[in-house]
Amino acid sequence: MGDTVGSINVNKLISSPRAAYILGLFCADGYQRTSSIGLSNSNEELLERFALFLFNNFSKERLRIRAYYPLEMRTIKISDKISSLTQNIVYYPSSKAKRISCHLYVNSRPLLRIFNLAKTKLKEIDQKAIISYIAGRFDGDGSVNKIKDRDFRIVYGNYKEAKIDQNLLEKIGIHKTSIYNYKYAGTFCLYIWREEIKKIVELLIPFSVYLQKRKLTLITP
Repeated sequence: MGDTVGSINVNKLISSPRAAYILGLFCADGYQRTSSIGLSNSNEELLERFALFLFNNFSKERLRIRAYYPLEMRTIKISDKISSLTQNIVYYPSSKAKRISCHLYVNSRPLLRIFNLAKTKLKEIDQKAIISYIAGRFDGDGSVNKIKDRDFRIVYGNYKEAKIDQNLLEKIGIHKTSIYNYKYAGTFCLYIWREEIKKIVELLIPFSVYLQKRKLTLITP
């Protein structure tokens, strides 16, 4: 009991490719408080994708946005695409913000429990959902150079999650990877070796917002 909210449940998050992408996004850039769950990001496509997933289970009135903007910004307005998601938008000035960034969330303890439980079951994620889950992780906390032939990495807050994803990559045929600990930044980076980058990019493109926008720059040998 307590592991289902509408059509969202733990099993779906680790077995459905569409839901696994959302789980990957949450693992990378999730926003959570005692009874709230959502996404913290400045990319409107990612915010919209997370919102559309929530709309399957919550009314538009339940969705809320906190928008943080730079102190020097004179005109404060988020995009029409984001503002169309909900009327519950509150703006906050932030000395740390370099551009408008949003916390998009719903108040739901049951949903928060489901996502956090799913995070403990990443090792059990279904084979068919691994690629979309990694795509969500990459869109939230990953990067690659402009022509996508080097510097493909995903950033993590702890070694355990980086290692789990390294093992998941093995299951989809990505074997040449390394994990580095950047102690000064308190982060771990999972790197894909150059000879495997073309392969991982081709696997992730069908699911990744980041790579779909830049797929025409993908080079081939």
